[in-house]
Amino acid sequence: MGREVEDFILTRDLLILNVDSDVPTFEGSKGHNWIDLTLCNSTLAQKMRGWTCGEEVSCANHTILYFSKLIHGRMANGQNNTL
Repeated sequence: MGREVEDFILTRDLLILNVDSDVPTFEGSKGHNWIDLTLCNSTLAQKMRGWTCGEEVSCANHTILYFSKLIHGRMANGQNNTL
């Protein structure tokens, strides 16, 4: 499965926004891992700031990913967007 994900990212010229984190993106009964990816193209990546993995778990055992996007040199709505 990893090869298919890698091919998807490479053939579409996408970038991974994730940064190293001690906080896993998934916490389940069988353990934890860093399975979730935040992907975007190079144009959007230049506007993204502050990617972090929150410590609170959503209803699906995945932690909430936070990031901000610059619009006209300013943060969108002055707030973090969540995914």
